[in-house]
Amino acid sequence: MTRLCAECGKIVGEKCSRCGAKAEPVSVSGTGHAIVGTDFICSECGYRFPQGEGGETHTLCESCVAQVRKAGAGR
Repeated sequence: MTRLCAECGKIVGEKCSRCGAKAEPVSVSGTGHAIVGTDFICSECGYRFPQGEGGETHTLCESCVAQVRKAGAGR
């Protein structure tokens, strides 16, 4: 299951569709974020799979949450 930031589209996290453990991206950008469309490897069972194999869900990444809070504080 891929978690994507609803605001900026960055990958927030990925879980293995076989065992549910946290998976790590095969390719990351210079800023340390997973590159959209990359494969992932499960840290527990070693299964390699494409992004979104278990579906996608949306949330906000930490930097976007901080921006929302900052904008709300300025009101």
